[in-house]
Amino acid sequence: MIGYEYIKRIGKHPAAWLFRTELHPGDESLLSCAELARAERITNQPRRREFVAARCAVRRILAEVTATEPGCVHLATDESGRPYMTEDNRYDFSISHSHDMCAIAVGRDVRVGIDVERVTDRPRLDRIAEFMFSPDELTAWRCTEPARRVAAFYRLWTRKEAYLKALGIGLNGTQARSTSTITLPPENAQSAWHAQVGWHWTEPEAPDGYQAALCWRPSEP
Repeated sequence: MIGYEYIKRIGKHPAAWLFRTELHPGDESLLSCAELARAERITNQPRRREFVAARCAVRRILAEVTATEPGCVHLATDESGRPYMTEDNRYDFSISHSHDMCAIAVGRDVRVGIDVERVTDRPRLDRIAEFMFSPDELTAWRCTEPARRVAAFYRLWTRKEAYLKALGIGLNGTQARSTSTITLPPENAQSAWHAQVGWHWTEPEAPDGYQAALCWRPSEP
């Protein structure tokens, strides 16, 4: 992964990569016709660049992990829209991008989800929390000290979205609010911790101004 500004790995499996999105000459040749069509529909140029860069990067990572060439990595989506590699179903991966930061998680014989968000004190955080968080999560977040509330929001949000991605559930308000397995961890807890039997969460180290979360569980036999 030469040229990526941030590369962070967590253990042997799964692993997480965080890096600045960057396009290289010929990158779009790695994308499928469906991905190129999807990219053309993205009218916001920075978001289009993030999408293309993330899809190219995940091919390079999967090629590195499986000892093949990026052009030989073919991606498809399941019924829920979750991407997977068609050549080797032992490997699971997840992609997230926010502004100019991309996060990719890859694991073998696990189910993974990853999320990265740029931390901003956006208006109406409380209304967003009401839309996304379950009643228990919302109560826990509202009990956070005001000075820590923005940071706590993003820690909970990234954990929640990483979990929903691992499950193959979109960030739909009804589904998100009914999925209540995430709790706010102890302050400054960075190591792996458990909030649901069989599931694990941790926080990959992210650049200043960003928050990331990785979620995984062993695949079912």
